[in-house]
Amino acid sequence: MSTAEPAPTTPPLPFDVGTRAHLPPPPGFPLISVGLTAHLPTAAQVAAAEAAKPTFSFAWMHPVSLGGPRYVAMTPLRVVVAGGDDPMAGFAIADGTPVWTAPVAATAPLAALDRVVFATSDKALTAVDASTGTIVWTTAVAGAASAAGPLAVDGRVIVSTATDVRAYRADDGTALWQQNVGSPAIVPLANGVNAVVVALTDHTLAALNLETGAVNWRVTLTMTPTGIVANGDRVYFGTSEGPACAYAQTNGRMDWCYRVRVPAIGAPAVDDRLVYMVFLDNTVRLFDRGNGAMRRVDILPRRALAGPALTAPTEMLVPLVTDEVFALSRAQAPSPTARPPKPAVTDQPQPSASLQAIAVAPNGAWMALLTVSPVDRAVVVYKHKLR
Repeated sequence: MSTAEPAPTTPPLPFDVGTRAHLPPPPGFPLISVGLTAHLPTAAQVAAAEAAKPTFSFAWMHPVSLGGPRYVAMTPLRVVVAGGDDPMAGFAIADGTPVWTAPVAATAPLAALDRVVFATSDKALTAVDASTGTIVWTTAVAGAASAAGPLAVDGRVIVSTATDVRAYRADDGTALWQQNVGSPAIVPLANGVNAVVVALTDHTLAALNLETGAVNWRVTLTMTPTGIVANGDRVYFGTSEGPACAYAQTNGRMDWCYRVRVPAIGAPAVDDRLVYMVFLDNTVRLFDRGNGAMRRVDILPRRALAGPALTAPTEMLVPLVTDEVFALSRAQAPSPTARPPKPAVTDQPQPSASLQAIAVAPNGAWMALLTVSPVDRAVVVYKHKLR
């Protein structure tokens, strides 16, 4: 472990999260953050834009090396970046001061539980104290850990390998159980009701008992999930083939599927009324979580990088493949949309930077973006204005 030099002073990025800095609004009108069309905004659109006004402001940024993929995680006090051939690095969440580095490799997304970050590589699972950079424990993982990354929940860390799903005690790395499922996970694991839900590369969906690893149920799918989330009594997912689906957590039976006919991107987000999914046609679609009816369609300015994140009570953030995060309001009354409006056409230059990863702090007060341009890469952090 080593201590890094203080962060260099770096000016803020020339855009504000959630805004359309590369697509100016009509003169005299606010920048619309939801469903822009080629027309002047209506009163309803202006009201919606105000409701969706970005609530994050720039805090700090710090360069990271360009080599290899990078992953980012957040704990209450630290922003942690890992990946490639470089050491894992921890930054102070408040001002970006480099605090520590640790010789820990990561070949998949990181997981965080309280003040500890967990990283998987093709050889090991490692727990790192995010406050100090101290390696708490490391354990060999026979059979390369899958690209899905670890799931940290209820004092356990669960990983998928080429043939097994394995659980370890988060405090000390003690092996708790191992279940042979024959295939690796295709997307990150989901935390269910006393269960771990995993979508496998053999086109099956399974729920494993969190305490013992026993298979509660396993069903065959005719489609490929792009990301799964377990919430309440259902497992929700979008698919590469288009359908947006909900399966019962109790027995794995299909509850509903809505045929979108467009591939989904990433995992859904769910609140007490709706399921939020993003799709390859640059849309965000809202479904009734009970019966699967589509309630609303919103237009994104560019393709999404991952699924949406629900932050403030009425706010939804969608990371884009560009260096932007798009903010939409959840406060609008759901209304059926048969066909979404076409997005505005512009001759404005497109941004050259892209977004590689995003993480939100456990309390929702901070957001970290990993941005890449042809000449540099940086971790960029924003603070919630209301927290």
